[in-house]
Amino acid sequence: MKFTLKTTGFSLDEALKRYVDAKLTGVFRKLLKKEHILDATTLDIEIGRTTHHHNKGKVWRAEVNAALPGSFLRCEAAAEDLRQAIDLLSVECAGEIKKYKEKKVSKMKRGARMAKRDLKLDPAARMRRGGRERGEGA
Repeated sequence: MKFTLKTTGFSLDEALKRYVDAKLTGVFRKLLKKEHILDATTLDIEIGRTTHHHNKGKVWRAEVNAALPGSFLRCEAAAEDLRQAIDLLSVECAGEIKKYKEKKVSKMKRGARMAKRDLKLDPAARMRRGGRERGEGA
């Protein structure tokens, strides 16, 4: 998995970089490890301040753009503290990844249901175990 980390409005220190790596890329590694698509995944992580003149309220934001094979996930969170915004973002990303994985399973099940419906025969045309058709005389 390739990931890029971009900051806006402040400078990045090593401790914060490790925190982002543990929280955000850890979520993707944990939830996509069985999917065999982890190598093809790219993450673009951006963290920063929303404004320079506000000091109160939700001034820190974090966002992730994840390019998965056949899909694109985008998550965004804002909070009063940078680490809190990153925590909220990791929860949101986990939900988006679960939706992505369940969508593949549900498409497969939907296709199986359609195939089963197409293969169903009319009840009058079904055969009994003894080889006799329904509706035949005694």
